[in-house]
Amino acid sequence: MKRDMDLVRKILIDVEAKDDGRAKVYEFKSETVELRHHVNLLIKAELLEQVSVISSADRKKVHLTWDGHDFLDAIKDQNIWNQTKTKLTDVGGAASLEVVKAVAVSIMTSALGLAG
Repeated sequence: MKRDMDLVRKILIDVEAKDDGRAKVYEFKSETVELRHHVNLLIKAELLEQVSVISSADRKKVHLTWDGHDFLDAIKDQNIWNQTKTKLTDVGGAASLEVVKAVAVSIMTSALGLAG
């Protein structure tokens, strides 16, 4: 299964939006194999933290980590995200999380007039 950076972004935004102080709970159905895979990737990348094991393997309770917040801050703005995807497409499309973040930060820095 290919990594879908749009889905990664959507998951991070979804978890951040759960602002009631409790963890976001994902319930995975058989049709959400891709979602489960991406949530697990984000946990392994330490952008999400699984805060407790729920009795069913089909549920995960997660919070954003500090790095998750930083990554999301870099890609949250839709205009920045669109420009980031365009730049990445120009060089083949696939990139590591670090490269995606670096491109987004570069675009944001330039937009703020902070580029050297």
